Amino acid sequence: MKTAQFRLLLGFAVMLGAITVARSAMDVPAPASATGEKLYVAIEYFDPAAFDRLRYSALTGDEVILSTLKATAATQAQAAGYNGEVAVLDDGAKAPEGAPVLRLTWGIAAGVTVDLLEGGKSTYLGIAGRLPLTAHPDHDSMQRRLDKALMPASHQDEALRVRTEMELFTALQYVVEYRQKSSKT
Repeated sequence: MKTAQFRLLLGFAVMLGAITVARSAMDVPAPASATGEKLYVAIEYFDPAAFDRLRYSALTGDEVILSTLKATAATQAQAAGYNGEVAVLDDGAKAPEGAPVLRLTWGIAAGVTVDLLEGGKSTYLGIAGRLPLTAHPDHDSMQRRLDKALMPASHQDEALRVRTEMELFTALQYVVEYRQKSSKT
């Protein structure tokens, strides 16, 4: 009995510590984008059939991922500290020649891979989706949206929207951090 109580107390302490660290990290102002230019976001995927099963609403059948990226790009850029404009490309569309492109690729179990294409080269920035929801500055609102979606299909759709927002937020943070490090060297 005491072991179960200890595990519960230890789990609570770890969770409280993680929340405290995430909140303190949010209080630090995010670094600004180095250039403030327009950044294009392109989606890619390894398995088109699997991506199609993932990207559509369980409730209405509408496309969710691309529409969420487009609807929240400016908000996520601001939250991530990216000062430039963010434009989400339609599926299969190409950015103007020479423009920087943030490529989000679905298809691995670990999450969405993030690459920055600029200056003729591709730079792998990491995997989005590893941060907890509490790492987002607007996590309370996002959590409330999830909590309000009670029916399984609506909850599944809202979870996909929130996860997509977090992946874009994380990817834009990677860009800001990468450019900040590049400007120091």
